[in-house]
Amino acid sequence: MTLPPIDPQKGSVFFDASLWGAGVVLLISGCPAEFLEHRWTPPEAASVGATIGTPASQTVFEHLALYLALRTWADKFAQVGFAILGDNVASLGFAVNFKGRKSHSQISREIAWRRVRRSWRYAVAHVPSEQNSPADALSRTCAPTGSEHQSFPEEALRAAAWRRVPDLDHWWLATR
Repeated sequence: MTLPPIDPQKGSVFFDASLWGAGVVLLISGCPAEFLEHRWTPPEAASVGATIGTPASQTVFEHLALYLALRTWADKFAQVGFAILGDNVASLGFAVNFKGRKSHSQISREIAWRRVRRSWRYAVAHVPSEQNSPADALSRTCAPTGSEHQSFPEEALRAAAWRRVPDLDHWWLATR
Protein backbone atom coordinates (compact mmCIF):
# COMPACT_ATOMS: atom_id res chain seq x y z
CA MET A 1 0.00 0.00 0.00
CA THR A 2 1.41 3.36 -1.00
CA LEU A 3 0.45 6.28 1.17
CA PRO A 4 -0.21 9.67 -0.43
CA PRO A 5 2.40 12.39 -0.01
CA ILE A 6 2.13 14.56 3.06
CA ASP A 7 0.14 17.71 2.42
CA PRO A 8 1.23 20.45 4.86
CA GLN A 9 -2.01 22.33 4.17
CA LYS A 10 -3.98 19.53 5.82
CA GLY A 11 -1.90 19.62 8.97
CA SER A 12 1.24 21.43 9.99
CA VAL A 13 2.81 22.01 13.37
CA PHE A 14 5.11 24.89 14.26
CA PHE A 15 7.25 24.30 17.34
CA ASP A 16 9.80 26.29 19.32
CA ALA A 17 11.51 26.15 22.69
CA SER A 18 13.01 28.62 25.08
CA LEU A 19 15.15 27.86 28.08
CA TRP A 20 11.96 27.86 30.18
CA GLY A 21 9.29 26.22 28.05
CA ALA A 22 7.89 24.95 24.77
CA GLY A 23 5.34 26.39 22.39
CA VAL A 24 3.60 24.44 19.63
CA VAL A 25 0.81 25.47 17.26
CA LEU A 26 -1.19 23.08 15.05
CA LEU A 27 -2.57 24.55 11.85
CA ILE A 28 -5.30 22.84 9.85
CA SER A 29 -5.72 24.22 6.33
CA GLY A 30 -3.45 27.09 7.36
CA CYS A 31 -5.59 28.17 10.35
CA PRO A 32 -4.61 27.76 14.03
CA ALA A 33 -6.59 24.81 15.38
CA GLU A 34 -4.83 23.81 18.60
CA PHE A 35 -1.85 24.89 20.64
CA LEU A 36 0.38 23.66 23.39
CA GLU A 37 2.21 25.84 25.89
CA HIS A 38 4.42 24.07 28.40
CA ARG A 39 6.78 25.13 31.18
CA TRP A 40 9.74 22.78 31.60
CA THR A 41 9.79 21.06 34.98
CA PRO A 42 12.96 20.06 36.84
CA PRO A 43 12.18 16.31 36.44
CA GLU A 44 11.63 16.74 32.67
CA ALA A 45 14.87 18.68 32.28
CA ALA A 46 16.77 16.14 34.39
CA SER A 47 15.38 13.25 32.34
CA VAL A 48 17.22 14.61 29.28
CA GLY A 49 20.26 16.03 31.06
CA ALA A 50 19.23 19.66 30.55
CA THR A 51 19.15 22.59 32.95
CA ILE A 52 16.29 25.08 32.87
CA GLY A 53 17.50 28.59 32.06
CA THR A 54 20.94 27.47 30.84
CA PRO A 55 21.85 28.39 27.23
CA ALA A 56 23.85 25.16 26.79
CA SER A 57 20.52 23.27 27.04
CA GLN A 58 18.78 25.17 24.21
CA THR A 59 19.15 22.51 21.49
CA VAL A 60 18.03 19.76 23.87
CA PHE A 61 14.91 21.79 24.69
CA GLU A 62 14.26 22.37 20.96
CA HIS A 63 14.50 18.63 20.35
CA LEU A 64 12.23 17.97 23.31
CA ALA A 65 9.68 20.50 21.99
CA LEU A 66 9.67 18.70 18.64
CA TYR A 67 9.06 15.42 20.49
CA LEU A 68 6.19 17.04 22.41
CA ALA A 69 4.64 18.11 19.11
CA LEU A 70 4.88 14.57 17.79
CA ARG A 71 3.55 13.05 21.04
CA THR A 72 0.61 15.42 20.93
CA TRP A 73 -0.50 15.16 17.29
CA ALA A 74 1.29 12.36 15.38
CA ASP A 75 -1.29 9.69 16.23
CA LYS A 76 -4.06 11.94 14.92
CA PHE A 77 -2.28 12.29 11.56
CA ALA A 78 -0.87 8.76 11.26
CA GLN A 79 -2.74 8.03 8.02
CA VAL A 80 -2.31 11.34 6.20
CA GLY A 81 0.86 12.65 7.84
CA PHE A 82 1.67 16.23 8.71
CA ALA A 83 4.50 18.73 8.51
CA ILE A 84 6.71 19.66 11.48
CA LEU A 85 8.14 23.14 11.08
CA GLY A 86 10.73 24.77 13.28
CA ASP A 87 13.60 27.22 13.27
CA ASN A 88 16.18 24.94 14.91
CA VAL A 89 18.03 22.99 12.22
CA ALA A 90 19.69 20.59 14.66
CA SER A 91 16.43 19.35 16.19
CA LEU A 92 14.90 18.89 12.72
CA GLY A 93 17.93 16.85 11.69
CA PHE A 94 17.59 14.64 14.75
CA ALA A 95 13.92 13.98 13.85
CA VAL A 96 14.94 12.74 10.40
CA ASN A 97 18.19 10.92 11.16
CA PHE A 98 17.21 9.52 14.59
CA LYS A 99 20.73 10.21 15.80
CA GLY A 100 22.35 12.32 18.43
CA ARG A 101 24.68 12.12 21.34
CA LYS A 102 23.76 11.97 25.00
CA SER A 103 20.33 13.52 25.60
CA HIS A 104 19.57 13.76 21.90
CA SER A 105 20.10 10.02 21.55
CA GLN A 106 17.39 9.31 24.13
CA ILE A 107 14.89 11.63 22.44
CA SER A 108 15.76 10.36 18.93
CA ARG A 109 15.43 6.75 20.05
CA GLU A 110 11.98 7.49 21.49
CA ILE A 111 10.84 9.24 18.31
CA ALA A 112 12.14 6.38 16.13
CA TRP A 113 10.49 3.74 18.31
CA ARG A 114 7.15 5.53 18.33
CA ARG A 115 7.35 6.25 14.60
CA VAL A 116 7.55 2.51 13.91
CA ARG A 117 5.18 1.32 16.65
CA ARG A 118 2.54 4.04 16.13
CA SER A 119 2.95 4.50 12.34
CA TRP A 120 3.79 8.17 12.67
CA ARG A 121 4.07 9.99 9.31
CA TYR A 122 5.64 13.40 9.19
CA ALA A 123 7.89 15.58 7.10
CA VAL A 124 10.16 18.21 8.61
CA ALA A 125 11.09 21.61 7.26
CA HIS A 126 13.02 24.62 8.46
CA VAL A 127 11.26 27.97 8.68
CA PRO A 128 12.90 31.32 9.38
CA SER A 129 12.44 32.54 12.95
CA GLU A 130 10.13 35.33 11.74
CA GLN A 131 7.64 32.73 10.45
CA ASN A 132 7.71 30.85 13.75
CA SER A 133 6.59 33.74 15.94
CA PRO A 134 3.42 32.21 17.50
CA ALA A 135 5.31 29.10 18.69
CA ASP A 136 8.24 31.27 19.78
CA ALA A 137 5.96 33.56 21.78
CA LEU A 138 4.24 30.57 23.43
CA SER A 139 7.61 29.12 24.45
CA ARG A 140 8.62 32.41 26.06
CA THR A 141 5.48 32.94 28.16
CA CYS A 142 7.22 30.78 30.79
CA ALA A 143 10.35 32.91 30.87
CA PRO A 144 10.97 34.97 34.00
CA THR A 145 9.57 38.47 33.69
CA GLY A 146 12.29 40.90 32.67
CA SER A 147 14.28 38.38 30.63
CA GLU A 148 12.70 37.35 27.36
CA HIS A 149 9.16 36.92 28.68
CA GLN A 150 6.45 37.49 26.07
CA SER A 151 2.72 37.84 26.40
CA PHE A 152 0.37 35.19 25.10
CA PRO A 153 0.28 35.41 21.27
CA GLU A 154 -2.95 36.50 19.65
CA GLU A 155 -2.59 33.83 16.94
CA ALA A 156 -2.90 31.12 19.59
CA LEU A 157 -6.06 32.73 20.98
CA ARG A 158 -7.72 31.97 17.64
CA ALA A 159 -7.00 28.26 18.07
CA ALA A 160 -9.93 26.09 19.05
CA ALA A 161 -8.21 24.00 21.71
CA TRP A 162 -5.40 23.97 24.21
CA ARG A 163 -3.54 20.70 24.77
CA ARG A 164 -1.96 19.35 27.93
CA VAL A 165 1.43 17.67 27.91
CA PRO A 166 1.45 13.96 28.83
CA ASP A 167 2.84 12.98 32.22
CA LEU A 168 6.58 12.34 32.32
CA ASP A 169 5.89 8.66 33.07
CA HIS A 170 4.49 8.28 29.55
CA TRP A 171 7.32 10.09 27.73
CA TRP A 172 9.93 7.35 27.68
CA LEU A 173 8.48 4.02 26.58
CA ALA A 174 11.32 2.88 24.31
CA THR A 175 13.91 3.11 27.06
CA ARG A 176 12.09 1.12 29.75
